[in-house]
Amino acid sequence: MGQKTSKQKKDLTHLSDEEIERLTKNTTYTKQQIQDWHQGFIRDCPNGKLDKKKFLEVYKKFYPEGKAEKFCSQVFKAFDSDDNGYIDFVEFLIAVNITSHGDVREKLRLAFDMYDINKNGKTTKQLIVLQKNTNYTPEQIRQWHQAFLRDCPNGKLSPRQFTEVYKKFYPEHEAEKYSQQVFRTFDMDDNGYIDFVEFLLAVNINSNGDIRDKLGLAFDVYDLNSNGQIDKKEMTKVITAIYELLGEENRKGENAPELRVKKIMEKLDLNDDKNISRDEFVEGCLRDDVLRQLLAPNV
Repeated sequence: MGQKTSKQKKDLTHLSDEEIERLTKNTTYTKQQIQDWHQGFIRDCPNGKLDKKKFLEVYKKFYPEGKAEKFCSQVFKAFDSDDNGYIDFVEFLIAVNITSHGDVREKLRLAFDMYDINKNGKTTKQLIVLQKNTNYTPEQIRQWHQAFLRDCPNGKLSPRQFTEVYKKFYPEHEAEKYSQQVFRTFDMDDNGYIDFVEFLLAVNINSNGDIRDKLGLAFDVYDLNSNGQIDKKEMTKVITAIYELLGEENRKGENAPELRVKKIMEKLDLNDDKNISRDEFVEGCLRDDVLRQLLAPNV
């Protein structure tokens, strides 16, 4: 999920297989229905762009006796998710789907976007949280939010989507188990998906956090039941998942996950209570580079 890309060179009159797949995943429409909608869209917008003037003309048909300009501008802004001055077919159909078939949360999210005049992508409270707890400026937060919504139009990053991202980095190995542990760590409120605030907080730690912050995040990956302690069973489960992620086939002798975990526990469990606390984990990894490379290879 990087920064936003330009659409200038793209043929907006053509519906690609990738766009059809994205729409089938993020709307309730079938492939045939999407193609039918696209034909109608191109009939009305031959260049593949629904501009603000044409959008206003449509609104005036519904409100012929009123002044639709101001409210129409806010609705247009909400539909124009990448803020490039026009609504393309993908933006159009996602918005139509939410208004026609979306649940109440999705409709309220779209309504919020209509009133979000400064287009910062978040309520003031959430923006303040991100400004206080990340290194990003309001403009950067907005750009991240636009990119997040391009990949997750409903504002939710699902476990399946998260695993697909991991598989791109580890295409030849088993990424499912480890990605599930990382997903659980990012999903701070444990509601089954990662929202934008959770996503950007985690990205910030990985990109800009100091080593203690990063090791703290690594600790949370191992702490499967979120009780602030890592026991032998939890450690073994995550080490095994890391083996699968990295394609480690040698799991015998000293390289067996159980034996690895035993040695790790001996090094980190300073008070010998059969559990590793956050402080023990962080301080132990800071003392031992080899241990840090094993437990937190990305730090």
